Amino acid sequence: MGKKVWKKSQYRKLLTGLLAVTAIVVMMLMVGCGNDEALVGRWVFADDPSYVTTFNADGTGTHAISWGYGTSFRWSTPGNNIMWDFPGYANSRSPYSISGDVLYITVQDGVVYRYIRDN
Repeated sequence: MGKKVWKKSQYRKLLTGLLAVTAIVVMMLMVGCGNDEALVGRWVFADDPSYVTTFNADGTGTHAISWGYGTSFRWSTPGNNIMWDFPGYANSRSPYSISGDVLYITVQDGVVYRYIRDN
């Protein structure tokens, strides 16, 4: 039995197919894990301005308290939810909406937190 030899056209078809599949996967990831640019920036908790949440354009962010405590996270916005990814914790989703310079985040039991844009 002889060794199968591929023709140039077969290599081109394989390469074209791989590129197409790669492009489709990349587009699916971008759509499914996109970030709402309207969230990017610094948001101050309306009920206590010492609490600040920052959403960076690269999908990272921080929660900070003015007297020194802070934690970082990764975020994305599938649908009308913020997907929070805190190191060491299970991911969570929070429905959100933005009206002007006010961000509303709904957490467990339907409690809504209000943040004011501070850019």
